Amino acid sequence: MKKLFVTLFIALLATTLVFAGAAKETASSASTGDTELVIYSAASEAEAEAISEAFNKIYPEIDITIISAGSGDIVTRVRTEWPKPEGDVILL
Repeated sequence: MKKLFVTLFIALLATTLVFAGAAKETASSASTGDTELVIYSAASEAEAEAISEAFNKIYPEIDITIISAGSGDIVTRVRTEWPKPEGDVILL
């Protein structure tokens, strides 16, 4: 079950990067080494770490920052940062 969840989440992340246009930015900035993915996470720290490790196996050049908080705090943070939130992915 965990493998299925991790696989689906990685596919969701990859799709999000492509549709957000971040794939092009990632390709151009990969040569400069300043690629970063920010995840707002309401999941447990162990789950978030497992997902980021699995993602880094596929995309080792991308640095992942996980910001952990409760789901209500994450929603409030995104609303406060709108229209340009700092996070790239929300994991609830």
